[in-house]
Amino acid sequence: MTALGVLFAVIALCDPTIMLINWCGLHNRRLNEVYDMIHPFTMAAWIWELICGIVILQHRKLIGQILIILGIVLFVSAMLIPASR
Repeated sequence: MTALGVLFAVIALCDPTIMLINWCGLHNRRLNEVYDMIHPFTMAAWIWELICGIVILQHRKLIGQILIILGIVLFVSAMLIPASR
């Protein structure tokens, strides 16, 4: 379950990475098309990452807490994405 949570966290990190590229002024039409295509998958990965973090929290507190904190940070950054467009 830990590996699955980490995998979902890595997939969910694609959203803020693309957002940071857009904020740096490297606007690319192809990148925006890719973002529109992967955004639903990264949001699903974010939800599963939070679920894994909550389940892992019972057995491995540190890893569970890291996944939950990362999930909250990703949620806040996902709220900022529409403002960056």
